[in-house]
Amino acid sequence: MKEDPAMAAKPDNVKAGILQGKIKKHLAEICFVDQAFVKDDKVTVAKKLEQIGKEVGATLSFNKAELFILGK
Repeated sequence: MKEDPAMAAKPDNVKAGILQGKIKKHLAEICFVDQAFVKDDKVTVAKKLEQIGKEVGATLSFNKAELFILGK
């Protein structure tokens, strides 16, 4: 941010907000529960788990992922 001339003129509180937004976006891309739910991209996986948990009356959580590769 220091090397970008457009950012150098911005106040520190604006720079902090931009940095927080970029970090949040990066974490949403790499953290599964923060990613968009595949069938409804307006909702994160965590929010969908919470929503379904309320419907069934239980607390749901994500604890394991497995990767399957076909054709190799």
